[in-house]
Amino acid sequence: MTIPERAVERRQDYDGASPFPGAEEHAPASRAQVGLTATIVVLPFVVLSAVIFLAWGTGSRAHRSTAGRDRSTNLWPLALLSFGESWHNGHHSEPTCARHGLDRGQIDASAEVIRLFERLGWASNVR
Repeated sequence: MTIPERAVERRQDYDGASPFPGAEEHAPASRAQVGLTATIVVLPFVVLSAVIFLAWGTGSRAHRSTAGRDRSTNLWPLALLSFGESWHNGHHSEPTCARHGLDRGQIDASAEVIRLFERLGWASNVR
């Protein structure tokens, strides 16, 4: 008897019953349920990876100091993705200021969120 013949013979013997007790009572998962479960499991890792990448990119590319002098640079591509945290000249010139994008045209979404929190009373003493 060859291997494919044995496989066919086993398939004929299989009655379709699950080896797990109580499994017959539950309907099999639909594609939507599998997709939702995969999203719930995978999405946090994707978001965390993006946050770590943006923090690393800002820290490594925007901080350039030579001989004790601060030469921080603005990185507009990362600033757009990091909600304004990569407007690093503003961060270094005014470290306690909530708004990092100080120049005209520097979009700073995190400052807008902080301003909203201040209006709602969730933040106070914002500089």
